[in-house]
Amino acid sequence: LCVRSVHGDEGRALGCAFPEKQRVLLEVADSGIGMPPAVKARLFEPFFTTKPRGTGTGLGLFTVKRIVDHCHGSLAVDSEPGRGTRLRAFFPMADGTTPAPNLHGEEPAHRRAGTGTILLVEDDPSVRKVAERFLVRAGYHVLTASQSDEALAHVASGSHIDLLLTDIVMPGQSGLDLAAVLRERRPDLRILYMSGYFESSNADAIKPEPGLLLQKPFTEDELLGRVATLLGGH
Repeated sequence: LCVRSVHGDEGRALGCAFPEKQRVLLEVADSGIGMPPAVKARLFEPFFTTKPRGTGTGLGLFTVKRIVDHCHGSLAVDSEPGRGTRLRAFFPMADGTTPAPNLHGEEPAHRRAGTGTILLVEDDPSVRKVAERFLVRAGYHVLTASQSDEALAHVASGSHIDLLLTDIVMPGQSGLDLAAVLRERRPDLRILYMSGYFESSNADAIKPEPGLLLQKPFTEDELLGRVATLLGGH
């Protein structure tokens, strides 16, 4: 772990996005197995992880990047297989005149104009919480369930839903079967499937219209843009 100031040629050599300005460098390094280029390229994607399903969420470095971006900083990563990893975060210097970053600044329209109720069904609690946070922040009312039985209980209680957002592969009843049951009760129900495991041939079979499948990992903009399109005037 290293914290120091850099600028100019040194900052440029270290991968700073703003080498002409003095920056505070926060550097973290390890001596682990390192990363191949294909993994390094996806390092900051939400939900991307090399760990087995159920043992990692892929949200750690995604969260780090959002924090650094909000602080008007930049990130650089050096890593090779067998040579460990070195991550550098470059932050603006505090000079007493620069205003604090606005963490709640102007958002794209689809992030702040959402209305309607979404039934979110996802068995992975980390993915469920992140998706719920994205949707609530955009203005939607969200009901959550970890499996089909919980989702059907929401409907049985009389809750009105405008969109079903469901994972496809879940313990017990699949998202496809859940959608079929709910469509029998509500033929006009809008449905958006999520999956990180479906083969393209199977994905085509569940897409009676464009835009019904959201591939994991997805970004906040991808999720909210797709939801806004499906809900239309809601």
